[in-house]
Amino acid sequence: LGLPSAPQTTLYLVLLEMPAIITGIVLYRKLAADTRPTSLGAVVSEALTSRGVILLTGGVIIGLLYGEQGLQPISDLFMDLFKGFLALFLLDMGLCTASYLREWQPQQARVLVFGAVAPWLLAWFGLLVGVTLGLPEGSILLLAVLTASASYIAAPAAIRAAIPEADVGKAMFASLGVTFPINIIVGIPAYHELLKRLL
Repeated sequence: LGLPSAPQTTLYLVLLEMPAIITGIVLYRKLAADTRPTSLGAVVSEALTSRGVILLTGGVIIGLLYGEQGLQPISDLFMDLFKGFLALFLLDMGLCTASYLREWQPQQARVLVFGAVAPWLLAWFGLLVGVTLGLPEGSILLLAVLTASASYIAAPAAIRAAIPEADVGKAMFASLGVTFPINIIVGIPAYHELLKRLL
């Protein structure tokens, strides 16, 4: 859309992943009467050492230390190949989602409802925070899209490691099978229209 955005906009994903992972682990341990440590320090330590978070955080730190010029020699490897690897990863996650659908039960419809309704509520939160902070229009729109989205890279990996009994297929069904297409097909244009009315 050619909307203006701040340089730090690319960090929003990393900044939003961490609280989500920590909240998920804490909620599970409290609600499931899990005997593992529930102190914030223990959960933060566990979340920070998960593979997905290390890759996200490490990428940010490496980019910051190297700078744009320093990353030039390796940009082809990481930037150009990223889309291909992402496509393969999404195909694999799609298979995980499909395996969940084979065992679909009518009472699991609440996952479908949550995955369809949550993005609209969360997008409003992202829009209001972005407008309140006075961010550029493009940054606000991306913040709304990210808050309306579901993690399908870092969070599932971190939750799988922290909660071995977690049903990752259900999580992937909600994020990739429901929330992702809603955001891509109707969400982004709708959030943009809402943003134009707020500005």
